[in-house]
Amino acid sequence: MRGYVLTDKAMTPQKRLVVVSLLVAVVVTSGMCGYRLLNPDWTLLDSLYMTVITLTTVGFSEVHPLDDASRIFTILLLSVGIGTFAYGLSTLVASLVEGQLRFLLWQRRMEKKVKKVRDHFIICGLGETGSIVMEEFQTTNTSFVVVEKSPERIQKLVEAGILVVAGSATEDKVLIEAGVERARGLVAALPSDEENVFTILTAREINPNLKIVSVSSSDEAEPKVRRAGADYVVTPSKIGGMRMASVMIRPTVVSFLDIMMKGQDMSLRMEESEIPANSSLCGKTLAEAAIPAKTGLMCVAIRKSKDKRYLYNPKSQTAIEPHDVLIVLGSTEQLEELRKYVVS
Repeated sequence: MRGYVLTDKAMTPQKRLVVVSLLVAVVVTSGMCGYRLLNPDWTLLDSLYMTVITLTTVGFSEVHPLDDASRIFTILLLSVGIGTFAYGLSTLVASLVEGQLRFLLWQRRMEKKVKKVRDHFIICGLGETGSIVMEEFQTTNTSFVVVEKSPERIQKLVEAGILVVAGSATEDKVLIEAGVERARGLVAALPSDEENVFTILTAREINPNLKIVSVSSSDEAEPKVRRAGADYVVTPSKIGGMRMASVMIRPTVVSFLDIMMKGQDMSLRMEESEIPANSSLCGKTLAEAAIPAKTGLMCVAIRKSKDKRYLYNPKSQTAIEPHDVLIVLGSTEQLEELRKYVVS
């Protein structure tokens, strides 16, 4: 993991550097003005030169003979200058040490939290696509860990209380820190196809059973991403084009889907739930299971476990068998009720 510095909002290293720079600028400017006022025949360069050799204590000879007033001013300038430079140096050193200590403490805490996570998803890259994936995971209460190398994005994630591992997702040790061996799936949403391919190859080697979804910049790159080991490949430009065409051809359907994904009053989701072999629903018909009455969900389809075929708009007499997958439509709260119901 690389050493990204996590800082305090009140006084970041950048702010401290600005303060120190301003103090140095004020001292230098004051020195120039003081020498100029006390010695009107000096040029600005003479005043600047005298100020610099005084503050740096290099010991060069005076540019012009100094009178008593100029000597007293030099003593004062030297005292103030040494104090300012000492403060600036100590501030910079403290910022570096403090930042590194904060990072180490944050790293330890984050590693402990990530190690406790099981059966989660890993989001590699928090650009536009990765951010949308993260929002959906948050909405559906899905467990996830973010892998990101941008210090600014890492800072925001930490402040939001989101689990994040700092580093490049193409590196084995970073994915291992993110718990790829225990993960349920991985989303490769990095800026380039090359980075996504390297990430997929690395993740697949560590965890052969991992479900991997990746973005692809074009149709030409999609086969390469699949060969690297991605189970699903999404091309944003293709999806965007299809959506634009759908808005023109079937606007009501698109509007309904928008409401389903994120309505103003409630969030609807098309979700799936696999029936465990020990579930009380096994052997019952849909009518007997009474899923709409128990959870408020609508059963849209069933993927049968034996032949993997889909039954769309299944009839009430359809029997539920072990490892069937129910595809349902409802709110996030109703989906939580279904998860509890199928394991009862």
